[in-house]
Amino acid sequence: MSDASPGARPVVLLLKGINVGGRRKVPMVDLRTIATELGLEEPQTYIASGSLVARSDRAVTEVGEMLEHALAQRFGFDVPVIARSGETWSRYLTSMPFPEAASTEPNRVMLALSHAAPADDSVDALRGRASANERIERAGDALWIHFGDGAGRSAIAPGGLDRTFGGPTTTRNLTTVQALAGMAEAAGRG
Repeated sequence: MSDASPGARPVVLLLKGINVGGRRKVPMVDLRTIATELGLEEPQTYIASGSLVARSDRAVTEVGEMLEHALAQRFGFDVPVIARSGETWSRYLTSMPFPEAASTEPNRVMLALSHAAPADDSVDALRGRASANERIERAGDALWIHFGDGAGRSAIAPGGLDRTFGGPTTTRNLTTVQALAGMAEAAGRG
């Protein structure tokens, strides 16, 4: 029998810009501890990617804001947290527009998210800067990007994505998106 609150629903939380190049370290054990201290239920992290799935009966945006504040208090630096419901997260997978690339090179297919949706004209602007091997499609409040030559060689990431969304943006590759969807689905069965 689970101790989960009856109204608790899965939430996916993505931290931007941590554990990269040995800077801005947020150990996953600390992230789970902070989530528990905030009242999030059954927090689970996925590798050291700054991705967390938990359950909460609070509004998704409130959960993200609470975690941002707690991380700043604990570590002394700001960490943008992008929050989505488990239900929204599963829709991202069904909207993924690059099925061939997904089957052959899922680590080069990225989901880009921010607090808000990208501006209408931003996708065209990104496409204008993209290489011949990069494809960009908008799906609701998200962008799907196929980095045919790898994200590390791209002229559009990460600063271009922040400008596109008008704020901090984070990406997760398709493998991570799928893993988080599975974790959120399991959390939903609570």
